[in-house]
Amino acid sequence: MTQTHKCPTDTVHYTWHKEHEPILTIDSGDTVVFETREVSDNQFNFHSTTEAI
Repeated sequence: MTQTHKCPTDTVHYTWHKEHEPILTIDSGDTVVFETREVSDNQFNFHSTTEAI
């Protein structure tokens, strides 16, 4: 039976490294739903000015 998995958004790595543990293990045919994080990790918003950078 296929499953739908959702990647958790509370696990963040700022590097690529082979020692990071997998967050999911899936079977062939399963669906994975990703929510991408905003690149600044919400440090900026619509009201931010250039001084915030």
